[in-house]
Amino acid sequence: MMAKQTEAAALLQETLQEAKMDGLVLPFAENYRYLKPLLQDMPQDAFTSRIQALGEALETHSAGLLYARAYPAGFDVLTEREREICALIAARLSNREIAERLFLSEGSVKQYCNRIYSKLNIEGDTRSKRRRLAAWMANC
Repeated sequence: MMAKQTEAAALLQETLQEAKMDGLVLPFAENYRYLKPLLQDMPQDAFTSRIQALGEALETHSAGLLYARAYPAGFDVLTEREREICALIAARLSNREIAERLFLSEGSVKQYCNRIYSKLNIEGDTRSKRRRLAAWMANC
């Protein structure tokens, strides 16, 4: 087991060095809960500190939004992020507002929405899909 952690730490360090050149922090911050133990053991610099700060902020933000909420049984096919987006759709936020709140692009939100509707077999135009999803969420 220790060999796998050492290998994972080495790969993460290499990936961080490559990402640092382009300033790519979001993929690491979004997966912070998995990377947290490895990042804590690495030498700290401004880049890793930024990842940790964003990761902690995302965890805190997500905990307040999502984890206290119960979801209908059919929602078990969705990822945590998709459930989070469902909650925001049910709160009648626009794609732009969802994107701003979750630090995503509007295009990414649209892709998530399409994937959610597909997984839940919700068909129709955008308004009717949103209404049906909101109604489904209201019944839980």
